[in-house]
Amino acid sequence: MKKLISLISLILFVNIIFAQKTLKEGVITYEINNVKAKNSKNAAASKMMNSSTITMFFAENKQKIVMSMMNG
Repeated sequence: MKKLISLISLILFVNIIFAQKTLKEGVITYEINNVKAKNSKNAAASKMMNSSTITMFFAENKQKIVMSMMNG
């Protein structure tokens, strides 16, 4: 029984050590939908923000951000 508990503990310990990997490249996308203004002064600005997307690309030494606003 002690050997089984020791083996399970060892497996969990090794799994915890190797669980964290560094991110070398990837893509993150934000989408903004259903923005509504509380007053009429901000109504035009809120309409511009609807259906906006921000996409961030990253590699080890490079970054790129692409923004699509006002459906364009």
